[in-house]
Formats: sequence, structure tokens, C-alpha cells
Amino acid sequence: MPSTSKLLKPLRGPVRAVIDTPALFEATNFRPSSYNNEEAGYCTRFDVNVRVAGENRFTCQVIYDLGDITYPPDIIVDGGDGFTVALGEVEPLVHWDAEDEENLWKVLLRLRERYLEFQRRRIKGLDVQRIHFEFSSVEHRDVFVQEGNGRAQAKAIFQFPVRIEAKDDDGSEDVDMLIDISTEDGGRVQVDAPSLEARVTVTFVLSAKDVLRIEKSIDLPLLLEKANTFKIPDFPLEKSMVEFVIEVESRLREAYTRVRQRLRARRDLVIALVTEFSNNVVEYDDEEYLYASFLFEVSGTPAILNSRSSTAPV
Repeated sequence: MPSTSKLLKPLRGPVRAVIDTPALFEATNFRPSSYNNEEAGYCTRFDVNVRVAGENRFTCQVIYDLGDITYPPDIIVDGGDGFTVALGEVEPLVHWDAEDEENLWKVLLRLRERYLEFQRRRIKGLDVQRIHFEFSSVEHRDVFVQEGNGRAQAKAIFQFPVRIEAKDDDGSEDVDMLIDISTEDGGRVQVDAPSLEARVTVTFVLSAKDVLRIEKSIDLPLLLEKANTFKIPDFPLEKSMVEFVIEVESRLREAYTRVRQRLRARRDLVIALVTEFSNNVVEYDDEEYLYASFLFEVSGTPAILNSRSSTAPV
């Protein structure tokens, strides 16, 4: 079969918009509409795994019309946990714009929003007061309930952003530093920015009416992840989510300050070397200050090294 890039030729734009947000969607299982159509341009079917809090939660089969791919595609939603949706209520699908390469992405995003609404209703339906309290106390981006089966226990998973301002020592915006930001659509971009964002995932492992234990993880901005200066705080049962978030914010600020100090020291060192040996500079990194290369010419009579053994190398 031809390569995926050839098969996707007429749909490359719409599919690229989906692939470019890997935190939200995973496009997979590309295939032609029939076994007889394997020429370039006839791959009109594929699946999209919709991700919530870092997990694939449901799948959408996307089927374009082989005769005219400008028609809105058929979409089959496989929720797996009771999730259903009326496609006639999905506005970007009803008012399909084939010239908008992000139209499919908008449809999938709306389906994801409907799934989150479904999961929020499930959270509110749990007979666990602690979960109701935590749900109302923090701004959540992603939530879902994972049913227990066999030995597996039910879980309530929350994912939310924790942001800190990137400030200089005098309180002004630290625009000299390149900050990695996780965007709302799941991508990442390097910009001169006044804030840092981490994604925190908290999992409450449940009994019938109580929380048995709490698990947590964090997706750090690339700047802090590479520096390896952050340690996620403990989250014992007696601590509330608000207290936990406050401690995460505090540690993020401390980690950011340490990284900033390191980067400033590195920048000052490179600038000092480049200034001192300006006539010998070959090249240097004037953005992240990771390296500087110099060329030095040494003139004079070469030194003669004597060895006690005539056979020993010099």
C-alpha cells in the first residue's frame, strides 16, 4: 500500500490540524474506502482517539465520502463508558465548511467538550462527598470517572492547570527568558511569555463512599522539566486539593527561580567571555547561551619534551 502521506493527499490539511494537537487527539488506522482504491488520494477513513487527562477515552471513526470529500464526513463515536452524543447538535458538523481545514478539528473538539460535560455529571452523581468538595474547589480542565471492575477500584481523575507568573527580581515581566508554554489546544510553543503552566493530574481511588488514597503526577513546562529542579509535593488524605495546589504553585516558583538564576549565570559567563575575547570569537549562542567557540593563534618556539626512555612516546 502507498505511504500514508500519499494516501492522505486531499485530506492532509484537515488531518494535520488534528495531529498537531497530540495532547487532545491521536489520529490512527488510516485506510482507503475500499480494497480496490489504493491509489494516492483515496485514504478517506481513519480513527481519532480522543484524549482526556492524558488517556484515550473514546474513539471517533471518521469516514469521508469517496465520491466527494467536500461533504461532511460520517463520524461514529465509540464512547465505551455510556457516552452518547447527538451529532445533529454538533454545530461545526451541521454547518460544515469544506474550505476550513480546521473544521474537522472543531468537530472533534466539540465532541470532546460534550464528553467532559458527561463526565462532570458522573462526578456529581458519585456518592462521595469528598469528591464533590474537591470538584467545586479547583478549576478543572479535564475530569472523568473510571469504573471499577474485578479487583480494579473506581477512580475519579482530575486534570487542571497550575500557572505562575514569570517575574524578574524587580517584579517586572521576565521577557529575557524563553519560556515553554503548554497551550490550550495541547501544543507547546517557545515564546517570551509572562507565565508558566504545568498540568497536574490527581487521581482519587474510591471505595463505595470514601477516598482510599490519592495519586498525583505533573506535566511540567519544558524549561523546568529539563532542569530537573522540581519535586511534586505529597498529597496525603488529610490535605485538600486547594492546599495541594498552593504547595505546587510555591514549588513551581522556587524551581523557576533556581532555573532563572542558572540561565542568567550562564548568559553572564558567555557574554563575559565573548566580550573579553571579542577578536577570537568564531560563533556563540546568543539566544540560550549554550556555547561559545573561539580561535586562538599561539606563536613562538615549540617546547621540546624529553623522555627518560628513548622508546617512550613524546
